[in-house]
Amino acid sequence: MEPKILSAQKSIEGVPVKKRNCRFPHEHDPERSIFKQYGHKSCLFECMWRQAKEFCECIPWSYPHFGNGSFMCDTFGNTCWHAKMMDGLAIMNCDCEFECNKITYSFYTNRHEFKPAECVSTGYRVFQIRRYFLKQGRNAY
Repeated sequence: MEPKILSAQKSIEGVPVKKRNCRFPHEHDPERSIFKQYGHKSCLFECMWRQAKEFCECIPWSYPHFGNGSFMCDTFGNTCWHAKMMDGLAIMNCDCEFECNKITYSFYTNRHEFKPAECVSTGYRVFQIRRYFLKQGRNAY
């Protein structure tokens, strides 16, 4: 597992969002957002939500209803809605910046033969398998 930390200084908040190409958690539009803080994935969800609402002219009962003109979908509307939400090309129309501060994790897996000698007995016939973390190209415990 390898964490990647992106941390922006508070001083860049004065730079316009489009120029710095990122947003801080409090930089969201509470009138248009169902989330309390900005996040790239939540922005993409809301963008897809708006596109599906506009295209299908309805919102399924199980999705949040906010704004004006929210009609509940019937069976055909639900099918339309879910197809639009899964449309990979529709996400290209979304203009969502990444977060200015975030942590992402990359996971790497290898398959090895299970060797009981590499496990530590806990006394209850349960074993703990040692985990290895990749750090600078070497395995670390």
